[in-house]
Parts: sequence; structure tokens; C-alpha cells
Amino acid sequence: MDVPRRPIRVLIADDDPGTRDLLTLGLQLEGFAVDLAIDGIEVVVRFDPELHDAVVTDLMMPKGSGLSVVRAIRRQSDVPVLIVTAHDDAATRVLALEGGADDVLGKPFDPRELALRIQNLVVGHVVPESTPLEDVVACGPLEIWPHAREATLGGQRLDLAGKELDLLLTMAKSPRKVFTRAELLQQVWDSNPDWQSVDTVTEHVYRVRQKLAAHPDGERLIQTVRGAGYRLTA
Repeated sequence: MDVPRRPIRVLIADDDPGTRDLLTLGLQLEGFAVDLAIDGIEVVVRFDPELHDAVVTDLMMPKGSGLSVVRAIRRQSDVPVLIVTAHDDAATRVLALEGGADDVLGKPFDPRELALRIQNLVVGHVVPESTPLEDVVACGPLEIWPHAREATLGGQRLDLAGKELDLLLTMAKSPRKVFTRAELLQQVWDSNPDWQSVDTVTEHVYRVRQKLAAHPDGERLIQTVRGAGYRLTA
């Protein structure tokens, strides 16, 4: 799947001028177009779903945290959102992913890594215009409409973020197959452990399980196979 032929356009929100300058320079050197915001309010005001391919926001900012930015953007678009944070621990990453972010990156980081993560998110988000309508993918009470980007469990709609739906769809297409975290990283994020931590998979599986568990039919839909990975079972 190809990224847009025009440069990937990223909206960056960070209250630290030095960080904004570093991100701007690093991404521009990688061929990205960059727009800037200095706080949580400005990034929401400046965001244009028809213009921006991705949003990068700091977790802790004045006038709106990164989580409030994600919530505001999700009300109008499913464009990929990556949160950067100085608190690079498991609890913070889970909090950000549960809040709807597509990826989390701890500070300090190499701008080239950020560029690769953004590119992976955008590539996974782009749907070519020639993509035909697809039939429903079903696994027991779970039904997914890939083209419509919707999923239901027992007839009730699931509120899934972009990569959460992609993760569930990948597993639903091969029910009972055991996927390693590296396989899921490659198939869902178009990445590998050299570029991106497999913890991203673990955290997304956790989020999806939490949402499935809210439904009577979903508590044990995703199984952990000790020492191997995960599988979806009806």
C-alpha cells in the first residue's frame, strides 16, 4: 500500500520551542511537510482532516493535554495520532493508547524513528480509491466490515480506534491461528521489531480486550498462547 504521492503533512503540538524546532527540522529532512501548534487548544483549532495525514502531540501541555487532543480529533477524524511523552513507562503508554492514540514514543528520541513511525501509521491508514467493497469478516459473534471501518460484537457496535480495528481484523481473517507479536507488528503496523517495539502490540491487545470484555460474548475472544502469541477464537 502506498503513502500519498504528496509529502506527508504532520501537525505537531508541543509547548517547548526547542522540541518544536527539533521535530520540524528532523521531519522536513525526511521529506515531511510540518505545521505547528503550541498547546492543546491551538492544535485542535488548526487540525484539518482534509489536509493533515497525522498528528504528533506532547502528552503534557498547557491548555489541553495530549489525551484531550486525541479525544477532540477523534470526534471528527480517525487520522493517526502519535503521542510523545517524557514519562516513558508502561502505565503512561497504556494510558495514552487507551485514550485513543495510535502510537506512543518516549522522549528523548531520534527524529528518524519518529518519521518511520509516522510513515507506518499513515501507510496503514491510507485506503486506495480502487479498494473494492469487502464482505463482512466474521468470527463467532464478532463481525467486521473492513471497508466501512466498523465492527460489532453480538450486534452491538464496538468503539475501536484505527489500529485496534486493524488488529482485530487481521486476527479475524485467520481464526484460531496463533500470531506472534512480531507477525502482528508486521501485518498491522507494516513494521518490525528493529523499527518499533513489540510492546505496541501488547498494549493494543490489552486495549482491545478491555473493549471486548464490556460485552458478554467478548471476554475470552482473544486468547494468549503462552510463549507463542495471540489468537482469536469463537
